[in-house]
Amino acid sequence: MRFPKFVATLIVFVLSGCECDEGLQKVCPVSVPCTVPEGQENREENVITDEALLQQVNKKGECSLGYTACDSNLSLVCVGYRHPEEESCDFLDNDCDGRIDEDFDEDRDNYTTCQGDCDDTDAEINPGMSEICNGIDDNCDGLLPAPETTDSDNDGVIACYDCDDSDRLVAPGFEEFCDGKDNDCNGEVDDEPSDELEYCGPAAPIGQCRFGRTYCISGEKTCIDAVLPSGEVCDNVDNDCDGLKDEELFRQCTTVCGVGFETCKSGIWRECSAPTPQLEICDGFDNDCDGEIDEGCSCIAGALEVCSGGTLDPETFELLNCGVGIKECNVDGEWGPCLFATTIPEQCNNYDDDCDGFIDGMSTDCTDGNYAVIGECRSGTTTCTNGLWGECEDAVGPQEEVCNELDDDCDGEVDEDLNAYDKVDMVFAIDGSGSMCGIVQALAQGIGQYVSDFQETEHRFGLVIFPGDNGAPPLQWTLASDLTDVSSFVAILSSMTCDYSGTEPSRDTVFDIADPVNPITLRWRDDAYPYIIVITDEEPQSLRNIGEVGLAQATSDCQVGSCEAGDRFEIFVMTSPQYFYLWDEPVFFELERLISLYPVDPDDYANKLRDVFTNVCL
Repeated sequence: MRFPKFVATLIVFVLSGCECDEGLQKVCPVSVPCTVPEGQENREENVITDEALLQQVNKKGECSLGYTACDSNLSLVCVGYRHPEEESCDFLDNDCDGRIDEDFDEDRDNYTTCQGDCDDTDAEINPGMSEICNGIDDNCDGLLPAPETTDSDNDGVIACYDCDDSDRLVAPGFEEFCDGKDNDCNGEVDDEPSDELEYCGPAAPIGQCRFGRTYCISGEKTCIDAVLPSGEVCDNVDNDCDGLKDEELFRQCTTVCGVGFETCKSGIWRECSAPTPQLEICDGFDNDCDGEIDEGCSCIAGALEVCSGGTLDPETFELLNCGVGIKECNVDGEWGPCLFATTIPEQCNNYDDDCDGFIDGMSTDCTDGNYAVIGECRSGTTTCTNGLWGECEDAVGPQEEVCNELDDDCDGEVDEDLNAYDKVDMVFAIDGSGSMCGIVQALAQGIGQYVSDFQETEHRFGLVIFPGDNGAPPLQWTLASDLTDVSSFVAILSSMTCDYSGTEPSRDTVFDIADPVNPITLRWRDDAYPYIIVITDEEPQSLRNIGEVGLAQATSDCQVGSCEAGDRFEIFVMTSPQYFYLWDEPVFFELERLISLYPVDPDDYANKLRDVFTNVCL
């Protein structure tokens, strides 16, 4: 009878409490470990499910617990349990003692009879052994080794008994030699070889030489304790074992005077041939070897030397005291008298060299410094008195180069580095306000002197006054004179006044002069270089807020006259020193372009302009 699936599931829950109901006679495993005591029948009353008792059951090897089930009588039984059994040779732990087949390895060679050990009483016989020449099946393969009769090395011992049948010097009973082999096959190499302890070393025990004995070390006969011949040294010993001691031994030796050689005798170096110190004499040598030659001597005997002063007549020995003579060193290392030899040209030494009765007094050309007499430089004259040359008189040295077609600095070049312009258009921008009244007349005279230097040249001069004429509104500047010749410009200067009123826009005026649009309408010439000279006693001002940087941009970019791309205006400013720092950018930070307006003096103004504008070379 088969129950529906859902009913069977319900019954399983009931049987988890170890109960068996009708209808489940054959299949009703209950997942509970169990066992039956050894020797008891598998009945419900003998089934043990108590967890504490189950812990005492030996579960090693093949032993194990079972699981509860219901038999056909609806009784609870234990299925699948195993108790210890007698050990069998089956590679299993049948008796559950933790060891496998332990009763089948009596010789304890780790091979059992079921593993093929053909003699379990002899640990030297098992499948893991190698077959040897003994008439026994050592490896249990069922075969006995065939007797070996080969003798590969022809030493009279067959391979089965020969420990190395490839070497004819190795076999049982052979004599042991020092060769790194087990010659007698006793399992030891070079043990007490027959060729050890032989005499070795020199040919004969002569001098230091002594015999040694051979010892076997790493398969090689090594001579120990022998003393062999060596190079002969100075020790009173026959080192080279030829029957002689210290023969033909020489070495270099030194003294304070030099180098020599010495010889070895009876172990001691003797008879050094190096020179030894002697008494110093005046002969040009260091006789006493102290590093000094002829110390205490004035000269070397026989030496000659030119002399002057106190000369004597070589025949009469009368005092001449002129010209030059010869003196000779005597054997005591002292100079003899100075005997007259000849005259020489007079020299500046406070002595009558030419024997004319006069001392010094000669003159010669000289220069006042270390320079060549070229260009405008000229030599002077100096006179010798009492052995000393006097001052150099009338000499002309190098001067600063100026524009005059002369080599003033005496360097071989004329008017160099003056940036000579063939034509210059020079515009003076002058403050005409009332504060300039004490200055304007002296300034006009000084400028007049300066420009007059350029009479009959092609340079042109112009004048711009700031501020401009009074009006409504007032002008920033007035073009008092366009670029004109020297005579016309000087005439205009003489009428310059200081009655212009209002703010002095010096920056606006310079900016407009430099402007390539030319708002002032100056007649710049295409072949003349533009110059701007600003003169004011006030700090720089602007009605158009033109700053120092903006003005500097205008003066650094010249686009009028003969200027080329990248050229700057030649601009100079004459003002009070307290305002120099407000003009340094428009003059490119070249401070020599800033000129003091003081003192108020026409000649000083002319000289300052000449000093600054020497590069306007005629």
